[in-house]
Amino acid sequence: MNGHGVERSGAQDEVSVSVVRPIRPDEVIKAKRKRVPDVAIDTINDLIARYSFSNGTMANLHEEDVIESLATAGLDRDEIIKRGYLDNILDLYRAEGWNVERVVPRRGGKGVTTFAFRAQKAR
Repeated sequence: MNGHGVERSGAQDEVSVSVVRPIRPDEVIKAKRKRVPDVAIDTINDLIARYSFSNGTMANLHEEDVIESLATAGLDRDEIIKRGYLDNILDLYRAEGWNVERVVPRRGGKGVTTFAFRAQKAR
């Protein structure tokens, strides 16, 4: 077997294909969830509950507070960034009914990067 999952069987050069298939759009959130440790979801849930307003339908979380809370919960700061936990986490919350926007201060402006969570309107 070569490094690409193709098996060569000598003179006949038969090719055997594995059962791996491309991911379907409806499977993406489930795959992202597997990449995010439970402690990360629990930590974000706690932050949303702690900083929510407007009857729990909104929350603004400072990015650095999120990273610090995840690190305090036992995740490595570099791994949080390298493994894309923040992007995956935000996508998971979007799939659960939140509009999530990353608000970055204008260049040269004062302020901090914030994640704005807003409950999606009922359809």
